[in-house]
Amino acid sequence: MGVVEAREDLRSRTTFGAVFPSVVFWPENIADFSAIGTGLAIVPGPPMAPIFAVVGQRLVLRIPVGVLVALGNLLFRAGAVLLAVSAPTDVQDATRSCRGGSSSTSVSAWPCPT
Repeated sequence: MGVVEAREDLRSRTTFGAVFPSVVFWPENIADFSAIGTGLAIVPGPPMAPIFAVVGQRLVLRIPVGVLVALGNLLFRAGAVLLAVSAPTDVQDATRSCRGGSSSTSVSAWPCPT
């Protein structure tokens, strides 16, 4: 693996590592879903992996692998940017789950200010 590939791999993993927790915790902490509602909201994600694996196998026969990977990373990063842009900018909004504003009784996954 060359330097460019290693750098791209690091960017992909970093983006995934930043986005995954926010996708999981956002419905409960910001959108006021219950813990069960949040769980049900993310249930469709894992079953999509084998479906899109089949789609990817068919696409790789027509489109070079590098182009598919680049498109996938581009779409993933676009989603990360959209998620970041839609995040609340008001401190009262972002920390309301710390004050018990969430409909869930679970402990907030976000660090609360002291």
